[in-house]
Amino acid sequence: MVRAKVSCNLIGEKFSPGKLEKKIKYIFNDKIEVGDIGLKGRYKDKPIPYGSVEIYPPEELRYEHEIAQLDWIIEFLEKNKVQISKSNIDDIKIMVSIFYETQCDMSFDSELLKRIGDLKLDLNICCFNTIGK
Repeated sequence: MVRAKVSCNLIGEKFSPGKLEKKIKYIFNDKIEVGDIGLKGRYKDKPIPYGSVEIYPPEELRYEHEIAQLDWIIEFLEKNKVQISKSNIDDIKIMVSIFYETQCDMSFDSELLKRIGDLKLDLNICCFNTIGK
């Protein structure tokens, strides 16, 4: 494995990342409010019909093992579970992206998987071969 990137996406038709920021006292870097004008993709130059935020582990963890990053994301969701549940969020996705050269191999211990299951979330994993790129 070359490196891993772990993130969590919160999305909802009536979700306001700004309101959630104020409730949990955390600043989101990558957020979209309902009605923001899209900069690219299918909503380019049009109002976006949903609110969303992409949550990443702190900078100091971004180049750590995927388990440390994933643990931070899960802890964030556990700590803020009540406020998140009251924020009109329709979908939560945890994404682990692995960038590799020869083999995409990873494992997660049962306790970590149980914590994800207790939150009733899926774990999405994508592997990207970096050879020749």
